[in-house]
Amino acid sequence: MIITSLLVFVFILGLLIFVHEFGHFLAAKKMGCKVEEFALGFPPRIFGKKIGETLYSFNAIPIGGFVKIWGEEGAKTKEEQKDPRLFTNKKIWQRFVVIFSGVLMNFILAIVLISLIAYMGMPTVLSGQKIKGEIRDEKIQIAGISANSPAQAAGLEVGDTILNFTQISDLQEYIEKNRGKIIVLRITRTGEELDVSLVPRREAPEGEGPLGVALVKTGIVKYPWYRVPWIGLKTAVNLSLQTIYLFSILLRDLVTKGVLTFELTGPVGIAVLTKTATKMGFLYVLHLIIFLTIQLAIINALPFPALDGGRILFLIFEKIRKKRISQKVENFIHNLGFVVLIFLMIAVTLNDIYRFRDKIISLGKKIINLF
Repeated sequence: MIITSLLVFVFILGLLIFVHEFGHFLAAKKMGCKVEEFALGFPPRIFGKKIGETLYSFNAIPIGGFVKIWGEEGAKTKEEQKDPRLFTNKKIWQRFVVIFSGVLMNFILAIVLISLIAYMGMPTVLSGQKIKGEIRDEKIQIAGISANSPAQAAGLEVGDTILNFTQISDLQEYIEKNRGKIIVLRITRTGEELDVSLVPRREAPEGEGPLGVALVKTGIVKYPWYRVPWIGLKTAVNLSLQTIYLFSILLRDLVTKGVLTFELTGPVGIAVLTKTATKMGFLYVLHLIIFLTIQLAIINALPFPALDGGRILFLIFEKIRKKRISQKVENFIHNLGFVVLIFLMIAVTLNDIYRFRDKIISLGKKIINLF
Protein backbone atom coordinates (compact mmCIF):
# COMPACT_ATOMS: atom_id res chain seq x y z
CA MET A 1 0.00 0.00 0.00
CA ILE A 2 2.87 2.41 0.81
CA ILE A 3 4.57 1.91 -2.56
CA THR A 4 1.20 2.15 -4.33
CA SER A 5 0.38 5.43 -2.55
CA LEU A 6 3.77 6.91 -3.45
CA LEU A 7 3.36 5.90 -7.10
CA VAL A 8 -0.15 7.36 -7.20
CA PHE A 9 1.14 10.60 -5.64
CA VAL A 10 3.92 10.89 -8.25
CA PHE A 11 1.40 10.13 -11.01
CA ILE A 12 -1.07 12.78 -9.80
CA LEU A 13 1.60 15.46 -9.43
CA GLY A 14 3.07 14.62 -12.83
CA LEU A 15 -0.35 14.57 -14.51
CA LEU A 16 -1.36 17.99 -13.15
CA ILE A 17 1.94 19.58 -14.17
CA PHE A 18 1.98 17.90 -17.58
CA VAL A 19 -1.59 18.91 -18.46
CA HIS A 20 -1.00 22.54 -17.46
CA GLU A 21 2.26 22.93 -19.32
CA PHE A 22 0.98 20.97 -22.31
CA GLY A 23 -1.74 23.61 -22.64
CA HIS A 24 0.90 26.34 -22.93
CA PHE A 25 2.92 24.17 -25.33
CA LEU A 26 0.03 23.45 -27.71
CA ALA A 27 -1.16 27.07 -27.75
CA ALA A 28 2.38 28.38 -28.36
CA LYS A 29 2.80 26.03 -31.31
CA LYS A 30 -0.63 26.97 -32.65
CA MET A 31 0.17 30.69 -32.41
CA GLY A 32 3.41 30.16 -34.34
CA CYS A 33 5.85 30.62 -31.45
CA LYS A 34 9.16 28.83 -31.11
CA VAL A 35 9.13 26.58 -28.03
CA GLU A 36 12.66 26.18 -26.71
CA GLU A 37 11.95 23.84 -23.77
CA PHE A 38 9.13 21.76 -22.33
CA ALA A 39 10.06 20.88 -18.74
CA LEU A 40 8.57 18.89 -15.89
CA GLY A 41 9.92 20.10 -12.53
CA PHE A 42 12.36 22.91 -11.86
CA PRO A 43 16.18 22.77 -12.34
CA PRO A 44 18.67 21.27 -11.78
CA ARG A 45 18.04 19.13 -14.85
CA ILE A 46 18.15 15.35 -14.50
CA PHE A 47 17.98 14.60 -18.21
CA GLY A 48 16.72 16.13 -21.45
CA LYS A 49 16.30 15.25 -25.11
CA LYS A 50 16.03 17.70 -27.98
CA ILE A 51 13.48 16.84 -30.66
CA GLY A 52 13.34 19.35 -33.47
CA GLU A 53 13.71 22.82 -31.99
CA THR A 54 12.37 21.89 -28.54
CA LEU A 55 14.25 20.42 -25.57
CA TYR A 56 12.09 18.04 -23.52
CA SER A 57 13.51 17.87 -19.97
CA PHE A 58 12.87 16.33 -16.57
CA ASN A 59 14.15 18.28 -13.57
CA ALA A 60 14.95 17.55 -9.93
CA ILE A 61 12.42 19.75 -8.09
CA PRO A 62 9.01 18.14 -8.77
CA ILE A 63 6.74 20.98 -7.63
CA GLY A 64 6.01 22.54 -11.00
CA GLY A 65 7.12 22.79 -14.59
CA PHE A 66 7.51 25.28 -17.39
CA VAL A 67 7.41 25.86 -21.12
CA LYS A 68 10.19 28.16 -22.30
CA ILE A 69 8.96 30.14 -25.28
CA TRP A 70 11.46 32.05 -27.36
CA GLY A 71 11.26 35.76 -26.69
CA GLU A 72 9.21 35.72 -23.47
CA GLU A 73 11.79 38.06 -21.95
CA GLY A 74 11.97 40.25 -25.04
CA ALA A 75 14.26 40.53 -28.05
CA LYS A 76 18.03 40.43 -27.48
CA THR A 77 19.10 41.63 -30.93
CA LYS A 78 17.73 43.88 -33.65
CA GLU A 79 17.20 40.84 -35.86
CA GLU A 80 15.05 39.19 -33.19
CA GLN A 81 12.91 42.34 -32.91
CA LYS A 82 11.67 41.68 -36.45
CA ASP A 83 11.16 37.92 -36.12
CA PRO A 84 7.41 37.02 -36.25
CA ARG A 85 8.00 33.87 -34.14
CA LEU A 86 9.20 35.91 -31.16
CA PHE A 87 6.63 35.73 -28.33
CA THR A 88 6.69 39.47 -27.64
CA ASN A 89 6.02 40.17 -31.32
CA LYS A 90 2.71 38.32 -31.18
CA LYS A 91 -0.57 40.21 -30.87
CA ILE A 92 -2.03 40.69 -27.40
CA TRP A 93 -4.83 38.17 -28.01
CA GLN A 94 -2.32 35.57 -29.20
CA ARG A 95 -0.18 36.00 -26.09
CA PHE A 96 -3.32 35.81 -23.97
CA VAL A 97 -4.26 32.47 -25.56
CA VAL A 98 -0.79 31.05 -24.89
CA ILE A 99 -0.77 32.21 -21.25
CA PHE A 100 -4.36 31.23 -20.44
CA SER A 101 -4.21 27.79 -22.08
CA GLY A 102 -2.54 26.20 -19.03
CA VAL A 103 -5.46 27.21 -16.79
CA LEU A 104 -7.93 26.11 -19.48
CA MET A 105 -6.33 22.67 -19.79
CA ASN A 106 -6.58 22.08 -16.03
CA PHE A 107 -10.27 22.98 -16.20
CA ILE A 108 -10.78 20.67 -19.20
CA LEU A 109 -9.08 17.85 -17.25
CA ALA A 110 -11.64 18.36 -14.47
CA ILE A 111 -14.52 18.17 -16.98
CA VAL A 112 -13.14 14.97 -18.54
CA LEU A 113 -12.61 13.23 -15.18
CA ILE A 114 -16.02 14.28 -13.80
CA SER A 115 -17.62 13.01 -17.00
CA LEU A 116 -15.75 9.71 -16.61
CA ILE A 117 -16.92 9.36 -13.01
CA ALA A 118 -20.50 10.20 -14.01
CA TYR A 119 -20.42 7.44 -16.63
CA MET A 120 -18.76 4.90 -14.30
CA GLY A 121 -20.85 5.86 -11.29
CA MET A 122 -20.66 9.07 -9.25
CA PRO A 123 -20.99 9.24 -5.43
CA THR A 124 -24.08 11.43 -4.99
CA VAL A 125 -26.24 12.74 -2.15
CA LEU A 126 -29.67 11.20 -2.76
CA SER A 127 -31.57 12.97 0.02
CA GLY A 128 -34.05 15.49 -1.38
CA GLN A 129 -33.00 15.05 -5.02
CA LYS A 130 -34.60 13.68 -8.16
CA ILE A 131 -31.97 11.40 -9.64
CA LYS A 132 -32.01 10.73 -13.38
CA GLY A 133 -29.68 7.77 -13.44
CA GLU A 134 -29.05 4.24 -12.24
CA ILE A 135 -28.51 4.07 -8.44
CA ARG A 136 -26.47 1.46 -6.58
CA ASP A 137 -24.71 1.04 -3.21
CA GLU A 138 -27.15 3.20 -1.23
CA LYS A 139 -25.93 4.01 2.29
CA ILE A 140 -26.27 6.41 5.22
CA GLN A 141 -23.34 8.76 5.78
CA ILE A 142 -22.50 11.47 8.30
CA ALA A 143 -22.51 14.89 6.63
CA GLY A 144 -21.94 17.05 9.71
CA ILE A 145 -21.07 16.84 13.42
CA SER A 146 -21.98 19.43 16.06
CA ALA A 147 -19.38 20.67 18.52
CA ASN A 148 -19.50 19.19 22.03
CA SER A 149 -21.94 16.50 20.92
CA PRO A 150 -21.97 12.77 21.74
CA ALA A 151 -20.93 12.07 18.13
CA GLN A 152 -17.86 14.29 18.46
CA ALA A 153 -16.95 12.82 21.85
CA ALA A 154 -17.21 9.28 20.42
CA GLY A 155 -14.85 10.14 17.57
CA LEU A 156 -17.29 9.96 14.67
CA GLU A 157 -16.13 11.82 11.57
CA VAL A 158 -17.76 13.44 8.56
CA GLY A 159 -17.90 10.84 5.78
CA ASP A 160 -18.32 7.84 8.08
CA THR A 161 -20.80 5.29 6.72
CA ILE A 162 -23.28 3.71 9.15
CA LEU A 163 -23.74 0.02 8.42
CA ASN A 164 -26.45 -0.93 10.98
CA PHE A 165 -29.24 0.73 9.01
CA THR A 166 -30.29 1.30 5.42
CA GLN A 167 -32.90 4.01 6.03
CA ILE A 168 -32.32 7.30 7.88
CA SER A 169 -35.83 7.15 9.40
CA ASP A 170 -35.10 3.74 10.97
CA LEU A 171 -31.83 5.01 12.46
CA GLN A 172 -33.51 8.14 13.84
CA GLU A 173 -36.27 6.05 15.41
CA TYR A 174 -33.67 3.76 17.01
CA ILE A 175 -31.79 6.76 18.46
CA GLU A 176 -35.00 8.30 19.82
CA LYS A 177 -35.93 5.08 21.62
CA ASN A 178 -32.49 4.86 23.24
CA ARG A 179 -31.97 8.39 24.57
CA GLY A 180 -29.73 8.21 27.63
CA LYS A 181 -28.70 4.61 26.86
CA ILE A 182 -25.51 3.23 25.34
CA ILE A 183 -25.86 2.35 21.66
CA VAL A 184 -23.31 0.84 19.28
CA LEU A 185 -23.03 2.01 15.68
CA ARG A 186 -21.16 -0.12 13.17
CA ILE A 187 -19.37 2.22 10.78
CA THR A 188 -16.90 2.04 7.94
CA ARG A 189 -14.15 4.61 7.45
CA THR A 190 -11.58 4.51 4.62
CA GLY A 191 -12.19 0.82 4.18
CA GLU A 192 -12.06 -0.14 7.89
CA GLU A 193 -15.08 -1.30 9.89
CA LEU A 194 -15.36 0.02 13.46
CA ASP A 195 -17.80 -0.26 16.36
CA VAL A 196 -18.48 3.09 18.03
CA SER A 197 -20.26 3.29 21.42
CA LEU A 198 -22.09 6.47 22.39
CA VAL A 199 -25.05 7.74 24.40
CA PRO A 200 -27.80 9.82 22.68
CA ARG A 201 -28.61 12.91 24.74
CA ARG A 202 -31.91 13.01 26.58
CA GLU A 203 -32.05 16.74 25.88
CA ALA A 204 -30.26 18.32 22.93
CA PRO A 205 -29.61 21.99 22.06
CA GLU A 206 -32.08 23.59 19.66
CA GLY A 207 -31.38 22.56 16.08
CA GLU A 208 -29.43 19.46 17.09
CA GLY A 209 -30.51 15.86 17.50
CA PRO A 210 -29.63 13.45 20.31
CA LEU A 211 -26.31 12.51 18.67
CA GLY A 212 -25.48 15.89 17.12
CA VAL A 213 -25.02 14.55 13.58
CA ALA A 214 -26.40 15.46 10.17
CA LEU A 215 -27.25 12.36 8.15
CA VAL A 216 -27.59 11.97 4.39
CA LYS A 217 -28.51 9.12 2.10
CA THR A 218 -25.86 8.63 -0.58
CA GLY A 219 -25.34 6.25 -3.45
CA ILE A 220 -23.39 5.64 -6.63
CA VAL A 221 -25.30 7.10 -9.59
CA LYS A 222 -24.44 6.03 -13.14
CA TYR A 223 -25.67 8.53 -15.72
CA PRO A 224 -26.47 7.80 -19.38
CA TRP A 225 -23.70 8.72 -21.83
CA TYR A 226 -25.62 11.59 -23.44
CA ARG A 227 -25.92 13.44 -20.10
CA VAL A 228 -22.30 12.91 -19.07
CA PRO A 229 -20.66 15.93 -20.86
CA TRP A 230 -23.21 18.37 -19.42
CA ILE A 231 -22.76 16.94 -15.91
CA GLY A 232 -18.97 17.26 -16.30
CA LEU A 233 -19.17 20.91 -17.38
CA LYS A 234 -21.79 21.92 -14.80
CA THR A 235 -19.99 20.22 -11.91
CA ALA A 236 -16.59 21.66 -12.91
CA VAL A 237 -18.06 25.17 -13.04
CA ASN A 238 -19.75 24.76 -9.64
CA LEU A 239 -16.54 23.42 -8.05
CA SER A 240 -14.56 26.32 -9.56
CA LEU A 241 -17.02 28.89 -8.17
CA GLN A 242 -16.88 27.25 -4.73
CA THR A 243 -13.07 27.29 -4.84
CA ILE A 244 -13.02 30.97 -5.84
CA TYR A 245 -15.40 31.75 -2.97
CA LEU A 246 -13.18 29.95 -0.45
CA PHE A 247 -10.06 31.72 -1.75
CA SER A 248 -11.85 35.08 -1.47
CA ILE A 249 -12.67 34.35 2.19
CA LEU A 250 -9.07 33.30 2.83
CA LEU A 251 -7.65 36.48 1.24
CA ARG A 252 -10.23 38.71 2.96
CA ASP A 253 -9.46 37.35 6.41
CA LEU A 254 -5.72 37.40 5.73
CA VAL A 255 -5.86 41.11 4.79
CA THR A 256 -8.43 42.28 7.36
CA LYS A 257 -7.61 40.01 10.32
CA GLY A 258 -4.08 38.85 9.59
CA VAL A 259 -5.08 35.20 9.99
CA LEU A 260 -5.63 32.24 7.69
CA THR A 261 -9.23 31.02 7.94
CA PHE A 262 -8.15 27.53 6.91
CA GLU A 263 -4.90 25.71 6.36
CA LEU A 264 -3.11 25.76 3.00
CA THR A 265 -1.79 22.42 1.80
CA GLY A 266 1.39 21.76 -0.17
CA PRO A 267 3.01 18.64 -1.62
CA VAL A 268 3.31 16.92 1.78
CA GLY A 269 -0.38 17.46 2.55
CA ILE A 270 -1.31 16.24 -0.93
CA ALA A 271 0.77 13.11 -0.33
CA VAL A 272 -1.19 12.43 2.88
CA LEU A 273 -4.51 12.96 1.05
CA THR A 274 -3.30 10.67 -1.73
CA LYS A 275 -2.63 7.86 0.77
CA THR A 276 -6.20 8.16 2.09
CA ALA A 277 -7.74 8.36 -1.39
CA THR A 278 -5.72 5.36 -2.61
CA LYS A 279 -6.93 3.35 0.34
CA MET A 280 -10.56 4.27 -0.42
CA GLY A 281 -10.38 3.30 -4.10
CA PHE A 282 -10.00 4.43 -7.70
CA LEU A 283 -13.04 6.75 -7.74
CA TYR A 284 -11.70 8.68 -4.76
CA VAL A 285 -8.31 9.10 -6.45
CA LEU A 286 -10.15 10.61 -9.43
CA HIS A 287 -12.04 12.92 -7.06
CA LEU A 288 -8.73 14.05 -5.55
CA ILE A 289 -7.30 14.80 -9.01
CA ILE A 290 -10.42 16.84 -9.87
CA PHE A 291 -10.12 18.80 -6.63
CA LEU A 292 -6.42 19.51 -7.22
CA THR A 293 -6.66 20.38 -10.91
CA ILE A 294 -9.38 22.95 -10.24
CA GLN A 295 -7.35 24.44 -7.40
CA LEU A 296 -4.29 24.59 -9.65
CA ALA A 297 -6.33 26.36 -12.35
CA ILE A 298 -7.72 28.93 -9.89
CA ILE A 299 -4.35 29.60 -8.24
CA ASN A 300 -2.62 30.08 -11.59
CA ALA A 301 -5.36 32.49 -12.67
CA LEU A 302 -4.70 34.78 -9.67
CA PRO A 303 -3.31 38.19 -10.73
CA PHE A 304 0.00 37.65 -8.93
CA PRO A 305 3.44 38.11 -10.58
CA ALA A 306 4.97 34.91 -12.05
CA LEU A 307 1.55 33.23 -12.18
CA ASP A 308 -0.45 33.07 -15.42
CA GLY A 309 -2.93 35.58 -14.01
CA GLY A 310 -0.10 38.03 -13.27
CA ARG A 311 1.14 37.79 -16.86
CA ILE A 312 -2.39 38.35 -18.16
CA LEU A 313 -2.60 41.44 -15.93
CA PHE A 314 0.40 42.91 -17.78
CA LEU A 315 -1.38 42.25 -21.08
CA ILE A 316 -4.40 44.17 -19.78
CA PHE A 317 -2.17 47.10 -18.80
CA GLU A 318 -0.59 47.01 -22.25
CA LYS A 319 -4.01 47.05 -23.90
CA ILE A 320 -5.14 50.02 -21.81
CA ARG A 321 -1.90 52.01 -22.22
CA LYS A 322 -1.55 51.13 -25.92
CA LYS A 323 2.09 50.59 -25.07
CA ARG A 324 4.16 47.77 -23.59
CA ILE A 325 5.55 48.04 -20.08
CA SER A 326 9.35 47.94 -20.01
CA GLN A 327 10.46 44.34 -20.48
CA LYS A 328 13.12 44.75 -17.76
CA VAL A 329 10.52 45.99 -15.28
CA GLU A 330 8.10 43.17 -16.15
CA ASN A 331 10.83 40.53 -15.87
CA PHE A 332 11.97 41.91 -12.50
CA ILE A 333 8.42 41.86 -11.10
CA HIS A 334 7.79 38.30 -12.30
CA ASN A 335 11.14 37.09 -10.91
CA LEU A 336 10.36 38.74 -7.59
CA GLY A 337 6.94 37.10 -7.57
CA PHE A 338 8.56 33.73 -8.29
CA VAL A 339 10.88 34.13 -5.29
CA VAL A 340 7.90 35.00 -3.07
CA LEU A 341 6.04 31.91 -4.32
CA ILE A 342 9.04 29.67 -3.60
CA PHE A 343 9.27 30.98 -0.03
CA LEU A 344 5.50 30.52 0.36
CA MET A 345 5.81 26.94 -0.88
CA ILE A 346 8.61 26.27 1.60
CA ALA A 347 6.52 27.73 4.44
CA VAL A 348 3.46 25.67 3.48
CA THR A 349 5.60 22.52 3.21
CA LEU A 350 7.15 23.07 6.65
CA ASN A 351 3.68 23.66 8.09
CA ASP A 352 2.46 20.42 6.46
CA ILE A 353 5.40 18.53 7.94
CA TYR A 354 4.46 19.85 11.40
CA ARG A 355 0.72 19.13 10.94
CA PHE A 356 1.25 15.60 9.66
CA ARG A 357 4.42 14.78 11.62
CA ASP A 358 2.91 11.68 13.27
CA LYS A 359 1.77 10.27 9.92
CA ILE A 360 5.11 11.13 8.32
CA ILE A 361 7.05 9.39 11.10
CA SER A 362 4.77 6.35 10.84
CA LEU A 363 5.19 6.29 7.06
CA GLY A 364 8.97 6.60 7.40
CA LYS A 365 9.07 3.61 9.75
CA LYS A 366 6.98 1.53 7.34
CA ILE A 367 9.26 2.42 4.42
CA ILE A 368 12.36 1.48 6.50
CA ASN A 369 10.73 -1.84 7.42
CA LEU A 370 10.32 -2.62 3.71
CA PHE A 371 14.10 -2.94 3.53
